[in-house]
Amino acid sequence: MKNILLISSGLSPQVITESLYYYQQSKNPLTIHEIHVITALSGAKLIEEQLFNGPCWYFKYLDDYGIKKDAINFNEDNVHVLKDQNGKPLEDLLTITANSAAITQIFSIVEKLTDNPENRIIANVAGGRKTMSVFLGQAMQFYGKEHDLLTHVIIDEKYLRLSDFYYPPPKKLIRKVGVGTVDYSKIKIHLNELPYIRLKPALGTLLSHTKGKDLFQLVSIAQKHIYDLVKPVKIEVDKDYIIKINNESISLPKKDLAIYTSLLSLIKNGYKEEGKDLGFISVENILEMNFLDIYLDYYKSYYSSNNIYIDREIERISDKNQRIKFFTMQWFQQTRSKINRKLKKYLPQFGLVLLNIHEIFEQIFSFLQNLNKLD
Repeated sequence: MKNILLISSGLSPQVITESLYYYQQSKNPLTIHEIHVITALSGAKLIEEQLFNGPCWYFKYLDDYGIKKDAINFNEDNVHVLKDQNGKPLEDLLTITANSAAITQIFSIVEKLTDNPENRIIANVAGGRKTMSVFLGQAMQFYGKEHDLLTHVIIDEKYLRLSDFYYPPPKKLIRKVGVGTVDYSKIKIHLNELPYIRLKPALGTLLSHTKGKDLFQLVSIAQKHIYDLVKPVKIEVDKDYIIKINNESISLPKKDLAIYTSLLSLIKNGYKEEGKDLGFISVENILEMNFLDIYLDYYKSYYSSNNIYIDREIERISDKNQRIKFFTMQWFQQTRSKINRKLKKYLPQFGLVLLNIHEIFEQIFSFLQNLNKLD
C-alpha cells in the first residue's frame, strides 16, 4: 500500500513539513511514500523558496531525521498549481471565477490519486483558503475509499505565527518568542482525523460515467442517485411476469422468477426464524418442503393447467429421492447466480446492493420491509 499525503497549502508551507513530521515521527509512525500539494501560484512560490531552495526546510527535515532524499516522492512536479479557465496560474482564490476554476481541478486531482486501489490517500485540509479546504473535503467525499483519510494538522495557536518553525527538531533548539523563550523541539503537533461520508460505494460506477462533467453537473447527478437510493422499494410482478423494481423492468425465466418471488414473500408474510431478522431463511430450510411448496405455487401460477413443465416440477418435489437429488445447494447457487446476473445488468449499483440475493444464500435483506406490492 502506497501512502500518499495530499495537502492543500496557501501562504504557510509549514503545513507540509508539519504534516510529514506528525506521520513519520509520532508514536505510531506511518511511512509516507509520496506527497502532493494543491495550491495557488503564491503558495507554489513559497514552497519553492522555503522548502526546496533558500532555507530548504524540507531537505533539512530529511537530514535531521536521517531520511534519504529519494525515500519520498516529492518535488516541483507534485506541486499542483491551480489555473484559471484560460490555463493561466491563479495567484490566489479571491474571486468566484477563480474558485469555480479550482473546483474542477481539485476534483480531478483527487479522482486520479484515489483511482488506484493500492494508493492510500491522507488528505490534509489545514492549509490554503477555506474554499480550497472545502473543495478538497468534498472531493474526498466523492472519491475517497474506505482506507483514505481526511485530516487537519495543527499546532497550538500561540505558535502559529513563528515564521521559522517548520517542524520540531530532534534536538533542543531555544528561540526567543515575545518576552520569553521556546524550545522548538518541545512544540507539539496535533492531528484531527475528520469523519466524512464516503459516497463512492453508493454511487458505484456512476463516477466513471460522469468524466468530463463539471462539479455542478456531477453533484446534481449524484444527488438524484442518492434520492433514488432512499426511496421506498416497490416491487411488482405484472401479468407478463416481468419484475418491476421502481422504474426498472426485469424479465426473468419463470423458474428464477418463482424463486425470487418466493424469497420476497417470506418478508411480505412475516416469516422469521428464531433469533434472526425478518425474511432470514437458513440454507437447510430453503431446500425443505415448506419453501419448495411456496416456490411451486408461484411456478404453477405462471402456466396454464396440465402443463408438462409443471408436472415435471411436481414430480421432482413430491418424490423424496428426486427432491434430494435435484434440489441441492448447487441448484440454488446456480439459480441465485443467474438471478443476480440479471439484476446486475439492469439495476443501478445501489439497487443491486439492496435487491440481490445475498452471496451466502441465507437472507434477503431486511430493508425489503418497504415492499409495497407483490402480486
